[in-house]
Amino acid sequence: MKHDIKKYYLYRFLAFRFEKLSCKNPSLKEIKPEKREKIVLEATRTSQKIILVLGILYVLLNSALFIYLRANDIQNPLLAWFTDYIDYLGALINGEWGGSWRQKKASFLMIALVALPIVLIEGGPFFLLVLLIGNWVLKRKIRFVREHKGVESHG
Repeated sequence: MKHDIKKYYLYRFLAFRFEKLSCKNPSLKEIKPEKREKIVLEATRTSQKIILVLGILYVLLNSALFIYLRANDIQNPLLAWFTDYIDYLGALINGEWGGSWRQKKASFLMIALVALPIVLIEGGPFFLLVLLIGNWVLKRKIRFVREHKGVESHG
């Protein structure tokens, strides 16, 4: 089963960035649409590979840092709030969700809303890292095409 890479948010973001860069640099407007799409596809695939490796490292290092801070009893108010919040969230997840489908849906919605700050704190920096890596790879691909395919730079 092959996934359509053009539906990914990273592909859409890189296509948007390519359009923004071509507004700033007139030489990028000379690139044919097929070539533009190929550049964005290659940048998306390369970014996905880099993000996969960095994502695994991010999760491992983040987990190691959290375990280290919990094991050494460092008295940090943010860490205390974070651990108490995760304990509260764990109790919600493992608790009674209700008997009817309405109660279960409401419990799921409440857990999702309560988990939102944790998701933002844990996932926000990684999301920014994904965007930065995608932008960096796209600029490298554009520079490579301009240098090796004879597209002249006007800026």
